[in-house]
Amino acid sequence: MLTVGNDAGRVERMLEEGGLSCPECGGRLAGWGHGRRREVFGPGRRTRRVVRPRRSRCTACRVTHMLLPARLLLRRMDEAAVAGAALAAAARGLGHRRAAREVGVPEDTVRGWLRRAAAATARWPELFMVSPWEIVSAVTNATLLAPVMAARAFNASSLS
Repeated sequence: MLTVGNDAGRVERMLEEGGLSCPECGGRLAGWGHGRRREVFGPGRRTRRVVRPRRSRCTACRVTHMLLPARLLLRRMDEAAVAGAALAAAARGLGHRRAAREVGVPEDTVRGWLRRAAAATARWPELFMVSPWEIVSAVTNATLLAPVMAARAFNASSLS
């Protein structure tokens, strides 16, 4: 799985132009069909969008990779911003029930997100010793405020 930008047209152009590299070997990624269609919900689950993530294949090592837009989370039906808002509400001291009401998702869903976040802090404590903006800086390869964003994909699986 490789996290890419939200603009599907731009991701297609990057695939065609050889602008995406394989996280395994550094080879060139090319288009290789799509993943399954699924529904993803926005804030309050009032909006829903059908997505079908792009699949790619390395021309060198032949390994396939799903290209997941940054607004989506792996195997989750709510957009990243929704989960983030719930986690931020919990960080402000709201319990999982109030956080769930605030973002408009079921209580069990938020409770699961909070459990996973607590497990992540136990597994990677050093990751949570930095500010969210330091994480953003690392994720964007320090180009967040650069005059031109670097056209580079981020491999979220490299964090493990």
